[in-house]
Amino acid sequence: MVINVKLPRIIKNYIDASNGHDVKSILSCFSDDAVVRDEEKEFRGKEMIEGWIVKTIEKYKFHFKAPQRQGSR
Repeated sequence: MVINVKLPRIIKNYIDASNGHDVKSILSCFSDDAVVRDEEKEFRGKEMIEGWIVKTIEKYKFHFKAPQRQGSR
């Protein structure tokens, strides 16, 4: 039996926004002083993170799926 994992609202929002390639909605999931480390680079603050989001969407085709687990509970 496959069981859907209940995610925190912010994670669900991030997944939905990412799958829609909605830059502003993705960005809203980050705090003003957030730091992203990706591909050996660091992006600090919303302005830099927005640039990272745009470049990531341009560079990669991706679609997140919510995690599931196997089991009887």
